[in-house]
Amino acid sequence: GVVVARSRATGPVHIADGAVTCDAEETTLPCEAVVSALSLQGLRALLDATGPHTTRALGLADAMTLTTTPALSLILTFDRKIRPMPDGAPRCTGVAMRDFVDFECPQRAPHDAPGSVYQFVITRADERIDDPADRIITDITRDLVSVWPSARGARVVDAALERIGSAMFAALPGAHKKRPGVATRAPNLHLAGDFTHHELNASMEGAAFSGRRAADALLRARGLAGLDFTVLDDPTVSHTLRGLRQRFRREFFNSAG
Repeated sequence: GVVVARSRATGPVHIADGAVTCDAEETTLPCEAVVSALSLQGLRALLDATGPHTTRALGLADAMTLTTTPALSLILTFDRKIRPMPDGAPRCTGVAMRDFVDFECPQRAPHDAPGSVYQFVITRADERIDDPADRIITDITRDLVSVWPSARGARVVDAALERIGSAMFAALPGAHKKRPGVATRAPNLHLAGDFTHHELNASMEGAAFSGRRAADALLRARGLAGLDFTVLDDPTVSHTLRGLRQRFRREFFNSAG
C-alpha cells in the first residue's frame, strides 16, 4: 500500500526542495499498483527520505539529477478593452514577457472585469523571482505597449503576481535524456508528470499526456487493453537532422577511408 498523511500546505505545492510538512497521523491506502503524479522535486524528496538505494533500485538515479527552474506569471486587469485583441498567445523576445494572452481569447475573462484581462509569462524568472511586484508590473506594462500598441493608454486597475519557486524541470543540455519513462523497475509503480520522457515540453499538455501514457503502461502490464493515443516523433532529433547526420557520417567515413 501507500502510506499518506494530510499536508499542512495550502495551494499549489511548487517548493524547490519538494519538502512538505505533514501531520503526524498516517494512513495506509491498500493498492495493487501506483501511478505517481508527484512533481520532480516532490518525488526526489520522497525517494531521498528512503535512502539512495531506493532510487537506484527503481532505476531513477539519472532522473533524480534533473534540476528545476522557477516561473513568474502576472495577471493584469485594465480599465478598458484593448482592441484589437491579440490572436492566441503571441511569443515575444527582447522584452520582459515571453508571451501574453487576452483572457477573452480562451473565454476565461471574468464577467465583472472593467476591461481586458491579460496574463503574462515573464522572462528570466530565475533572475527576477525576488523582484518587487511594482517593478515587474512597470516593466510589463511598458513592454506591452512596445509589442502591442493598442494597449497604449490602458490603465492597470488590478494585478496578481504568482511566484512559482519550482515550476518545471530545467531544460539544460543533456536533460532530455535523463527524463524517466513511465515504467520503473518496480512492476507496480509507474510515473506521470511533465518531467517524464515524452514528446512535449514541460507543460500542462505534457503532464496530461504523461498521465495517459502511465495509465496505458499500467493497463498493459496487467494484461488489459491499453489506451489509444498518438505518439509523436522525439523532438530532439527531427527527420531533417537524422538525414544530415547520416550524410555527415557517410562523408566522414569516406574521407577517412
